[in-house]
Amino acid sequence: MNIDYEEQLLRSLIAEDNLFPHFQPIVDLRNGETIGHEALIRGPEGSVLYSPDSLFQTAIRCGLLHTLELSCRRLSLQRFAELKIDGKLFLNISASLLGTPEHQKGLTADMLAELDIPQHAIVIELSEQHPFDQYGLTLEAVQHYRGMGFNIAIDDLGSGYSGLKLWSELQPNIVKIDKHFVHNVDREPIKRQFVKSICSIANGVGCSIIAEGIETKSELLTLKELGVTIGQGFYLGRPSQKPEDAPQEYTWLPKQPREGRDSDMAETASVLVQPAPSLSQNDELQLASQLFRDNPAYNALAVLEEGRPVGTVARAKLLELFSTQYGRALYEQKPVSVMMDDALIIESDMSLEKVSQMVTEQDAVYLNQGLVITRSGLYLGLGNVRDLLKKSLN
Repeated sequence: MNIDYEEQLLRSLIAEDNLFPHFQPIVDLRNGETIGHEALIRGPEGSVLYSPDSLFQTAIRCGLLHTLELSCRRLSLQRFAELKIDGKLFLNISASLLGTPEHQKGLTADMLAELDIPQHAIVIELSEQHPFDQYGLTLEAVQHYRGMGFNIAIDDLGSGYSGLKLWSELQPNIVKIDKHFVHNVDREPIKRQFVKSICSIANGVGCSIIAEGIETKSELLTLKELGVTIGQGFYLGRPSQKPEDAPQEYTWLPKQPREGRDSDMAETASVLVQPAPSLSQNDELQLASQLFRDNPAYNALAVLEEGRPVGTVARAKLLELFSTQYGRALYEQKPVSVMMDDALIIESDMSLEKVSQMVTEQDAVYLNQGLVITRSGLYLGLGNVRDLLKKSLN
């Protein structure tokens, strides 16, 4: 493709406002409520500049990055106001734009006033290491927008080397976890530990967390177990020029109890669920050992394949193996599949009465290891037989 043609096309798209804002929902994972949308941009469908990557890479090459960004901001705000979209609008803004001649102080605030959009409805999303912004994120940029009364989000936390340092210095209202750490989080323990740590820090400093790039139900359920309460991704909704008027029905939300006496009397296995880390069959035994050290309450850990439990690794069995002469040296890099046991798998909607019947029919080894609880076959967490007995006696 001729570079001159691409530049000419881009200039034409900007001049004629032939760019199309799309809005991707940001969802409260606790109740399925759409709390806002991120504004994204597309070129004409079928055009070589349809995708955001093509648009922005061409803009960088032609020295039109900030001109394009200002056009995108204006069009997104206009469309947001025109559609009267509920909730917050997340606007991507390059930190380096502040120091350019194209930037006018108070420009965004003026646009909002003209369009009658309340300032509290806007979240300024500044990237930790924006792929289209060679100057990166600065404290000056955050202070500029915070001083104007906007909420601030740091995008793609974890994509750059200085994420935690930036977090401590910039003190944003919201942090978005990079999709790299969300992809396969249900299968990769190290990613789960990362997300769990981020949630712990956020709770400590009063910061909200949004997980980006959620593409499967299993990823979503795992993130919920780890403490993530807000998410974004194709599984929750794709970018659209006109967000759906009717809320999407999410199959991962807790089902409402049926009316009647039985629903009041019969508890299910869901009350036993304790979120717990899990392993994949290819994880090494040294990781299992580390997880047992970090989680002393559990006698076993579930082993998953594509989010579904296929067995367990028992604490006692692993400790016994590692305590033998050369045991750790010989086995710590072996996959957990070499010592995986069968699991007692319970669906979360099973009545406690039926769970009790199943447990009494099992060998004592399962009683010590506990229950692996699933929803629609996907791993939720572990259950303790002691808690089951307490519930049954109440």
